[in-house]
Parts: sequence; C-alpha cells; structure tokens
Amino acid sequence: MATYQYKISVVICTYNREEFLTGLMDSIIKQSMDKRYFEILFINNNSTDRTASLCQQFIEQYPDYSIRYFNEPQQGLSFARNRGIQEASGEYITFADDDALLAPDFLYQVCRYLDGHPDIAEVGGPILLQYLDTIPKWGNPYMDSLFGYFRPSSSPYRMKKKNKRYPRGSNMTFRTAVFSKCGLFNTALGRIKRMLIGGEEKDIAFRILDAGGNIAYIPEALVYHLVPETRTRISFVREQALGIGTSEQIRSKANHEYPKRLLIEAFKWGATLLLWCRYSLTLQFAKANMLVRFRYWISKGLLSYTAS
Repeated sequence: MATYQYKISVVICTYNREEFLTGLMDSIIKQSMDKRYFEILFINNNSTDRTASLCQQFIEQYPDYSIRYFNEPQQGLSFARNRGIQEASGEYITFADDDALLAPDFLYQVCRYLDGHPDIAEVGGPILLQYLDTIPKWGNPYMDSLFGYFRPSSSPYRMKKKNKRYPRGSNMTFRTAVFSKCGLFNTALGRIKRMLIGGEEKDIAFRILDAGGNIAYIPEALVYHLVPETRTRISFVREQALGIGTSEQIRSKANHEYPKRLLIEAFKWGATLLLWCRYSLTLQFAKANMLVRFRYWISKGLLSYTAS
C-alpha cells in the first residue's frame, strides 16, 4: 500500500489568471482543515502574466503551509492536471480551478466522505455561480452550466453512466490510487490556452466507471465559480459552445459512440425548440434565441471538427 505524506493535495492548474489567484488562495488558507494535512500545488501552464511571481509570493507569505510550484511546458489543461497528479503527495487529489473559491469546510467534507466510503474513487459536489458583473439578459438556468454551475441534486447520490451527472472540473476529488488503475487525463481533450475544448472530465469519469470504480456526489462539498463579464460575451459563449461540440466529437469517436452522440444531439434539438417556444410565448426572446444559437454552435463543433 502506498504511503502518503498528506491527506489531500490541492492542485491548481493555471494559465494567465493572476487576477483570481489571490481570492482562491485566501479560500484555501481559510480552510477548517488543519494545514498539516494538506498541500497546495500550483501548476503554471506557461502563463505570460505575473502568475509565476505571484505563486512565489504565496510561498513566502505562508511559510507554515506546504506550497509547491511547477511549470508544465506542454500546453493544455490535461497536461497540467497530469503533472499535478505526478507531483502530488496526498492520499486524495482535488483540482481547484484558478477562478473558483472553496467553501471553508470543503477539504474537510471531501476527506470525511472518502475516509468513510473506501469504495468511492471520485467525489464531486455543487458549484454555484458568483457573477462579478450583471447577469446577461439572455441568461437562463438551462445555460448556467456554461459558466460552471452544477447542482444536480440536494441529496447525495452515486453516479450511473446513463445519467451522466459526473463531477465537474471546479469540484472533483479523486483517490490518488485511481489514476494508476484508470490512467491519467486524456491530453487530446481539455483546454489549450484559450481554445475552449473540454470533455476530459467526462472521459475520466466514464473510465473510472468502466473499470468498476464508484463516483459519488455530496451536496456538502461546495465551490463557488467566478463569472467575469468577459465570459458572458457572445463571442466567448460561441467559442465555448463550439469547444463543447468539438470535445464531444473527439471523445465519442474515441469511444466508438459517435452515432449515439449524434442521436442524443437530435433529441437535444427537440428540447431546445420546445424551450424556444416556451420563452417566446412569454416574450423572453433574448433567452429563447440564445438557446437556439447555443445548440447550433454545439452541433457545428460536433459535426465539423477535423483532427489535424
């Protein structure tokens, strides 16, 4: 059995997000868990801003905490996450987004649950939104997940592959040992600089389930995801939707599920058109039209991406 130096490693993969790192760091320092039981790993994915000097500042500012810094030269979020896994010394690994805030008892809650449920390989929790500007007129609950929102249930549950309610990137914690069994994050998926490709979180969750592992959701482990004004711009929404479609094409083709994914997309179009009618009948045309545009962009990415 492996020997771990810490109960949990907090891995922060970051790229040009210096303006958010101090807030995230504050939320980690304020954790109710004793600092002796966790470490903080910054994985800088070739940032060109002040990220490197800011991380060094944290190391000097908090000498009583175990804080380590690495630069990952291979560009891409999955490469950065895999570097964090390789460097971690914790029995568990949680990935903290560089634009998120952890609730004060977050580390305690995920460790308490994993300690009490040794058959669980991965655990996730709710992600609530914290807008830094006004909510756009087209904002609606059916698109909140675009900004990271995830609150599928007020009660705990175990994930089944058919419901696809897998933990999202801002709030996913793993037993470190699971990566030896299921492999690391798929480096063909995940963001690369500002290219908004995703799918790596779904991919790793499905691989865990396929290998016989269990995944759980607990409402007590809470994370807040920040939404700056730039993320609500139409241009950003378009790029993210195209990225969702592209990543789904890559993932589903790799798993020989592409025809099935196209069928699912057809059903989603049906639901989108029903919602368009619902919002239009109440004269909420901004919401109605954005839903259609969003689905169109996803479908475009799903159908048109060609690997180079």
